[in-house]
Amino acid sequence: MLKSIGARLRPLLACAASAVALMAVAAPAHAEWLRAESPHFIVYGDVNEGELRSYVRKVERFDAMLRLYYPVANDRESGKLEIFLAHGIDDLRKIYPGLGGSVAGFYSGDVDRIFAVVDLTRSEGQSTLFHEYSHHFMRANMAGDYPGWFTEGFAEYYATADLGRDRVRIGMHSPGRMNSLTMAFNEWAPMEAVLGKTEVPRTLGHSYYAQAWAMTHYFMSTPERQQQLAAYLRALRLGGDPVEALQTTVGMTPNQLQNAIRSYVNGRITYFTPLQAIEGPTEVAIAPMARSARDLIWLDLRMDRLGPDGKAEALAQVRERAARYPGDAFAEVVLAKAEIQDKKWEAAEAAVAPLVAADAVNTEALRLTAIARMHRADEDGVAPTQRATLYQGARRLLARAVQADPTDYRIYLGLDESRRGGPGYPTDNDLEVLLAAEEYAPQVDTVRLLAAQALVNKGIYRQAIEILAPVASNPHGDESSAPARALLAQAREKAGLAPASAPPPPPADAEGDTAASGS
Repeated sequence: MLKSIGARLRPLLACAASAVALMAVAAPAHAEWLRAESPHFIVYGDVNEGELRSYVRKVERFDAMLRLYYPVANDRESGKLEIFLAHGIDDLRKIYPGLGGSVAGFYSGDVDRIFAVVDLTRSEGQSTLFHEYSHHFMRANMAGDYPGWFTEGFAEYYATADLGRDRVRIGMHSPGRMNSLTMAFNEWAPMEAVLGKTEVPRTLGHSYYAQAWAMTHYFMSTPERQQQLAAYLRALRLGGDPVEALQTTVGMTPNQLQNAIRSYVNGRITYFTPLQAIEGPTEVAIAPMARSARDLIWLDLRMDRLGPDGKAEALAQVRERAARYPGDAFAEVVLAKAEIQDKKWEAAEAAVAPLVAADAVNTEALRLTAIARMHRADEDGVAPTQRATLYQGARRLLARAVQADPTDYRIYLGLDESRRGGPGYPTDNDLEVLLAAEEYAPQVDTVRLLAAQALVNKGIYRQAIEILAPVASNPHGDESSAPARALLAQAREKAGLAPASAPPPPPADAEGDTAASGS
């Protein structure tokens, strides 16, 4: 059983300062942007307080609905999801220039940040968020390796939830998916490919996702089918062939299953109204943000994932706008991010130096300063003694940060970076740092991959397999899926297990990509 964070990191943090309260960003009484925090979410928006409170309670109800059907058993939950409320595609393009005009929101989860953005002006914004949060919830709370069709089908099934004031309906009709299945000129993907036995034809990506939704809906529609689905997924986790397991647990061939689903979607699909009232936590703490948020909040998100497109212009905007708010903590943090993106390490440190020196702890300022120092240490011509001093200083800053906020996975990644390549790496303590990062950010493939690699290096193969499996089978894994599959094969071989079947991921879904990015 895992020890507490404090016990696990005590050797590393022994020399760190004692924890102090996280510094609140001062804001004027009439700030345009508000920040709302509840047990599972932090939501930002330039909306009135009543609208913001209502939105937070709605997403908490959605979380409560998922917990009703999939109780959370883990002792420590992953970090709260940040949600940003946008007003139109222009806001979204301030984060991702060139984003398609039909996008109603997106989810982003990587080593820099986990967040979602929802366009309040689009009716599809809610279903987009519910789809992405279902993925987010599954990764954090539903242990096990699931086939790609069920991962996508699960998110699509709950995306259409109707959370009215007086009723909750689950498994509602999905017009886009239904059209993909029932319109005469649309071709279905081979069921063997959807199940994961063969590769999905690239031209049938939209059919794959529609069939994934329909299959999940079909199996969710009756208690008997739910039991069949559970038996089938269990057989796959034990290494069963996707076609053979279908015949032994469901009693169908792929063609028979396809015919059954055709009949189901052409009839009256089943939705559920829970008998138990679903009410999420009602406590919502709302506070005004700094005045600088109106000029910098979208640029802050862009700095976390800044690509080459318009980079120089974005950096110039941050510098010009941050200069409008001298002494503003939020502006100083965003400026430091921009300087790091521009490889101006000393300028980044200078931007947040007042926050680092303050008695109250600003964890972002500490983390960014540590990153800048490690970059300085890695520059050409730095003497070994100076490099060691810079890295030691970075570790002290990160130790202070993790004491102040032990739930931020990025701090643990920074601690790991400060130790990588050091004596005896990975030590037992290095491993515990990475496992802490994975516990708080199980949604981030790179975090899982790093933790699993450390486990393999330490000869702990079974735990590495458990952590890696969702990455290896992630339909949207992109660059992380291939190395995860390779490491998974290595771990299984060393553990004396048979190789796992890993079909190529399905092609991108054109329809889904217009609704959400980074799913």
